[in-house]
Amino acid sequence: MGRQSSGNVYKSRGRLFIRVRVSAKHRPSAMLVTLDDREARDRATLANKLVNELRDAGKLEYLDRVLEQCAAARVSDLPKLSKLVAGICAGTERPQRELPTSPTFKSVRERWTSEELAEDFPDHVKRKRTAHDDELLAARYIEPIEIEPGITFGDLPIGTVRLDHCERVMSKLPTHLAPTSRRHVAQVLSRVLALAVYPLRHIAASPLPKGFLPPVRERKAKGYLFPEEEAKLLACTALDDNGNALVPLEYRVLYGFLSREGMRKGEALSLAWSSLDVERGLVRLDENKSDDPRAWSLSPDVARALKRWKEIAPPRALVFAVPEEGKHLADALRTHLRAAGVDRAELFERTKTRMRVRVHDLRATFVTVNLANGKSETWIADRTGHRSSEMINRYRRASRTFAELRLGQLTPLDVAIPELRSTVPMGGNSGGRRRSVYRARIRRQPQTPMISSGEKGIRTPGTLAGTPDFESGTFGHSDISPPRKLIDRWGRCQARLPDFSGPSSLLAFRPRRPCRKPARACTHRSSGPCSCRCSGRGAPSRGRRTSTRLWARGA
Repeated sequence: MGRQSSGNVYKSRGRLFIRVRVSAKHRPSAMLVTLDDREARDRATLANKLVNELRDAGKLEYLDRVLEQCAAARVSDLPKLSKLVAGICAGTERPQRELPTSPTFKSVRERWTSEELAEDFPDHVKRKRTAHDDELLAARYIEPIEIEPGITFGDLPIGTVRLDHCERVMSKLPTHLAPTSRRHVAQVLSRVLALAVYPLRHIAASPLPKGFLPPVRERKAKGYLFPEEEAKLLACTALDDNGNALVPLEYRVLYGFLSREGMRKGEALSLAWSSLDVERGLVRLDENKSDDPRAWSLSPDVARALKRWKEIAPPRALVFAVPEEGKHLADALRTHLRAAGVDRAELFERTKTRMRVRVHDLRATFVTVNLANGKSETWIADRTGHRSSEMINRYRRASRTFAELRLGQLTPLDVAIPELRSTVPMGGNSGGRRRSVYRARIRRQPQTPMISSGEKGIRTPGTLAGTPDFESGTFGHSDISPPRKLIDRWGRCQARLPDFSGPSSLLAFRPRRPCRKPARACTHRSSGPCSCRCSGRGAPSRGRRTSTRLWARGA
């Protein structure tokens, strides 16, 4: 009988270790899963007892493994470990039988990403929509890393994972990974170890310190689509040599919906028809990323387009059902943009300071366009689900540039997609016969270009006019929105022209004085320019009911 094994408990880097002395040159050690000194001493005593039994039986080949399991096993498994070691020493247990072990890092991670923990502990672990992404990161960058010869990080018992192991994983990450991706890998490490602390209670504390997650100090520039680019994309009905659509209708409806309603990609792909009321134009999201159910009113053009889409789409529960390759929608979007003739360089270049356009940037297009056109943060947050102004303020600079360029609004969705154009007259039955006839006449007006005051640029119907001419006091307005016509009792024109230049209207002057020309000599009734130089544009005749009552009256 050799010398009895002795050992002790020591502390290193804030963690407790047990070490046993087998010989002068053989002193193996293992990290304990507990931080309690009393429990550590009890485990050290048990480890010495088991090592002595193995020595006496000549089974020292199991020594390192028994020590590791004694340090990492749960308290309830320690009696089983003692019984198994006694059986091995007596020859009644087969040596091939595995010792009771604490779960490995990989097994804990699999319980998390498979949503098993969410089912077992619903009060403390929530289902994660991007669990598949976490699984891919762990399988690619964490679990295959070799910690010791023949031992990978995924095979480490969760109780033996140390800080230097995690630092080794981070040091082995590819250099081309972006800072956000490196932080995501560190978050997976931290989350798995936190779950092992509670609710699983495999370890007493996580070995990762508070500042382990790498900060993201730099943000890359992101792009957004201009209205004319988005209109090209949605209107692309070209076919390839095989007769297949270059940009399928399913994708175009999805792209247009994201640009006009601001949903996240995952929210739109999981949107069901039961969550939409296309008759009233209402959408609700009970399940979303922020776990904050929200509902809002759809834009009228989006409601009309979705109603038409429901009629022609195959019967199904989901509104959008893109093919399997739709999981990589970013690549599909870039391919479809090129097919539609959109070739702006900044949408496709990828540098250290800029990202290529992604489907998520359609959400950025929504925020940028609506901020530039005067929508409030509350209105935007009701649709996007942002909880803080900080996220919306990131789009402020781009929206100011958008407003200065006078890019206007996006094309109505039921007009931008040819297949969804409705044959129902504008205004339906709600506006009465007079209103629908008037709107129909407006649509039949010749598409004559208009010279906008101050910029001498040609604009199309429905777009905003140029800058006001402050010298003459005239202001531009929409070609399909004629100024209000008023005739006083003396038969003189009293038309006043408010400013319709979008956000710049806050700085607008008082419009010029009324045109007091006799009504028979004023050309406001025609579709051409007003000869009396008051910037008239074919106002409706006296007594006709139109939406002009909502216009700003003369300042």
